[in-house]
Amino acid sequence: MKKIMYIFAAGLLSLAAASCGSKSESTEAGDVIVSPEAGANGIVTLTQGDYYSPAQPVDRLTVIDFNAKWCGPCRAFAPVFEEAAKAYKGRVTFVSVDIDTVPDMMPEFDLEPIIPTVLIIKPDGSYTSYVGTGDLLPYDKFAKLLDNALGETK
Repeated sequence: MKKIMYIFAAGLLSLAAASCGSKSESTEAGDVIVSPEAGANGIVTLTQGDYYSPAQPVDRLTVIDFNAKWCGPCRAFAPVFEEAAKAYKGRVTFVSVDIDTVPDMMPEFDLEPIIPTVLIIKPDGSYTSYVGTGDLLPYDKFAKLLDNALGETK
């Protein structure tokens, strides 16, 4: 009986330790989302439990690419998105959201589940969405959208 109690106690302790280690900070509505650390390619990849919402302004221009691994147009846009992430590093946050991994985020912005969809969020809370690749390809078109959103002209 003692052995069972020790095993049970050890299980509870390891469960408690695991839940503390994976705790994620959530932001209250209205808190500014500070640009998270990007990966090696300059892009933040969101996972389940992480998301942006319209009620939470961002600290700088943020571009969210809603995509899926199985989507051909999404794969065609990916190199353009990566190139922009490098070119605008430090001025714009680039976020990739696989809708199969984080399915609840698009409805938060009243977006139809059509991919690719790119959402450009300004620090003032306003945002614009682009569905499909017509406005996003080639790179020069996408860069012009970003420059306009930043208030820059080239």
